[in-house]
Amino acid sequence: MFGCTGHMPGSDNVKLILKYALIFIGFIISFYLYQHLLGAIPLLILAFYFFYEAFSEIYGNAMKQRHTELEKGELP
Repeated sequence: MFGCTGHMPGSDNVKLILKYALIFIGFIISFYLYQHLLGAIPLLILAFYFFYEAFSEIYGNAMKQRHTELEKGELP
């Protein structure tokens, strides 16, 4: 129905808009917390976010590579 990718067309645009909206809201919350001397909280949340993004990128690439190897008939 929507191709072989399994997701609806335009869903990448929605994800991108949601990501930028969350970053903007994060800036506002960070500014508020810094004004109240709680600046370490946004940095900790940002560290978790970067860890999640890096992990999902690495895991996603590994799964794509494994999928192509299995399609070729290669065993790990």
